Amino acid sequence: MDPIILFFIFGVLAGLAKSELRLPSQIYDFVSIMLLLTSGINELFKISFQMPRPFWLDPDVAKASSLPGGFGLPSGHSQTPLSVFGLLATAIIRGWVTLVFILLIFLIGLSRIYLGVHFYIDVLS
Repeated sequence: MDPIILFFIFGVLAGLAKSELRLPSQIYDFVSIMLLLTSGINELFKISFQMPRPFWLDPDVAKASSLPGGFGLPSGHSQTPLSVFGLLATAIIRGWVTLVFILLIFLIGLSRIYLGVHFYIDVLS
């Protein structure tokens, strides 16, 4: 996921945490550690599996305006929201927040397939 988007989401969550959700301050440490771990694991798997992206095999499937480099499996754009939003959903025990996070995770994964930058197996792994 683009770092600018992550910082924006993190800022919004920080504002919510202070005002409405009253999250424990340790959650920010956990989210930071989760971001580092998921990025490292993602790169390790990409190098290990070396799976192609859909647009490498058929350039006509690419709908994204800028195409990513590197290998496709697993999808970092799917893995990062799953791990971070999943962690936050367990910390924020409110039904609507969990539902929003699940919806975001699903839509981000779906967008990666739609844009032609990942196969469905890349998103599911």
